[in-house]
Amino acid sequence: MMSPGSASGPKRGRAWLSRGVSELFDGAAPSRPPHFDVLIVGSGYGGAIAAAMLAGSRFLPGNGQPPRKVRIGLLERGDEYLPGSFPSELSELPGHVRFCLPGATSAKGVRWGLFDVRVGADVVTVVANGLGGGSLINAGVMLQPLDDVLAESAWPSAIRSDPGALGRFYNCARDWLGVLKPTTVAAAGMAPPKLGVMKELGGSPVPITVALESGSRSSAGVTMNPCLGCGDCATGCNHGAKESLDVNLLVHARRAGVEIYTGATVLRLEGSVFQTVLSADPDTARNVLRTLARWLRGGQPA
Repeated sequence: MMSPGSASGPKRGRAWLSRGVSELFDGAAPSRPPHFDVLIVGSGYGGAIAAAMLAGSRFLPGNGQPPRKVRIGLLERGDEYLPGSFPSELSELPGHVRFCLPGATSAKGVRWGLFDVRVGADVVTVVANGLGGGSLINAGVMLQPLDDVLAESAWPSAIRSDPGALGRFYNCARDWLGVLKPTTVAAAGMAPPKLGVMKELGGSPVPITVALESGSRSSAGVTMNPCLGCGDCATGCNHGAKESLDVNLLVHARRAGVEIYTGATVLRLEGSVFQTVLSADPDTARNVLRTLARWLRGGQPA
């Protein structure tokens, strides 16, 4: 499989895994709104793992009926980012920022901005809107906690008494999330000068989910480009070297039939009905909301 956005690969436009949420409603009969057996909200680590684990599942209805494939949908507020579409200069960042201030009832900035800044009274967090969630803008560090940490009283007794029992789960996470060999910049001969200073202060190289040599493939078989050492991991890798969720678990899920839609913000759940707002143009948003209104009115014209 070629890398997404690879110059030598097939033309894929602006996305290769997802479709805009408006396509979920295009051409649908008002009397038959979209139905999913499982609807996953968000495409970060939790959503991507759920999608990959459930993908391909079959439902056994009983009463002599044959099993059928479970229809699974995944909704993501942000866009799908292919290599080359992330901001590459400081001047481009304002067009990718969404933020919420203390006491505010709604977010400001770009509604579907990649960098979602939540400002609290005593802590500020940055999360991501985009297919792959936080994996798009984190450093890709894959460190497991020390046994001393897991011995703290906040953990369940089964973990405190035997931290080593988690070993097989760590191995599974490494396989899924793609700790590629070599695993550290030092092992790949790419260590920056500051690493020496960090070692003097007690630091050490850590494993990262980045392709550090040519010929690497993600856990889903996607060809990765070797890292350039540009340091843009935390603003989005434009070179196709970072093994974020959109080149591993979400690829597994999509291949197995999970339907992935971007541009949707879930406002609330009401029984089996979900409401969305689009990060698309206003006309598209109005058309989709009119369709939803028709469904809620039993198919009568809006």
